[in-house]
Amino acid sequence: MASSRSIKSVETSGHTKVKVHKCLYPWTIDNFSICHRRGVNSPVFSTGPNDESEWQLSLMPCEPRRTFYMKVYLYMKSSKKNVVNAKVKFNLLNSIGEIVFVTKESSHVFTVETPFTYMDVYEDSLLNDNHGLLIRDKLVISCMIDEEYIVNITEHLIVGKYEEDEDKLRLDFGNLLQTGKFSDVTLAVDGHEIRAHKNILAARSSVFAAMFEHEMEERQLNRVVIADISHSVLNEMLTYIYTGKVSYLNDIALDLITAADKYALGSLKTICENSLCVDPSIENAAETLILADLHKADQLKAKIITFIKAHIDEFMETEGWQQMRATHSRLAEELKRAVL
Repeated sequence: MASSRSIKSVETSGHTKVKVHKCLYPWTIDNFSICHRRGVNSPVFSTGPNDESEWQLSLMPCEPRRTFYMKVYLYMKSSKKNVVNAKVKFNLLNSIGEIVFVTKESSHVFTVETPFTYMDVYEDSLLNDNHGLLIRDKLVISCMIDEEYIVNITEHLIVGKYEEDEDKLRLDFGNLLQTGKFSDVTLAVDGHEIRAHKNILAARSSVFAAMFEHEMEERQLNRVVIADISHSVLNEMLTYIYTGKVSYLNDIALDLITAADKYALGSLKTICENSLCVDPSIENAAETLILADLHKADQLKAKIITFIKAHIDEFMETEGWQQMRATHSRLAEELKRAVL
């Protein structure tokens, strides 16, 4: 029994982004003429996705003969963070909620209990009756805070775990093929019989799917006679169908690519094609080229033609070349045009 594999490694990655939490805080000051003379603070209000920061506005009169009539300060009273980056803008609203006086948006790095001046108001702007700011001695200051905070996300990807699960899946399906348990179809080849499972064969091969879907002999008898493929090649093809792997690829790649093409196993065909491209030989170059042309394995065909061109004198002396000229004249002429 195969032992369970431990987790190989954990891949860690990070993701950093800046989020902005917007807050609009209107502050209504009744009896403004009295409050202005003595100065006044707003109630404390919170911002942030989880009320992480607390703020307070402060209105203070300016000294006589100063240019400005009053100043509005913004304090960060408390925060779960040491510093807070924020953009702030103030508006003065008239009695019907219209914006009359607007400050430019400013950015600032706030620390706890450190005031920052955001609004300087001229006396003529505030007391001008046309502006309608102090109807019934009431002033409304609107404060907009865009609090910026950095979000760091750390992701852990368990690498070995998935490989372990995939290996167990291959093992389980491989055992299903070897034992024939719950099988519902027999594959007959070269005097041998292999028990298999229609649903797995059909899921992996459109050719098998067509056999079992339509009223064909294979469906009625639950028996498929496999021709033109040897017992060993069929075993390897079934191993791939059940597990996605091939055990003896180097020995049977030429025969297996034929089986893969016949049963529409495109991925297996590509695996065989890649294997045959690795180390071609003069002795089987002609046979490989014929198969590549027959099964439309274009990558393999181009590789073999390049290989033959580099060893053209040796290739012309092979029996395979002589047979190709006799049985595959079109391909032989195509090869001659490519290499000569």
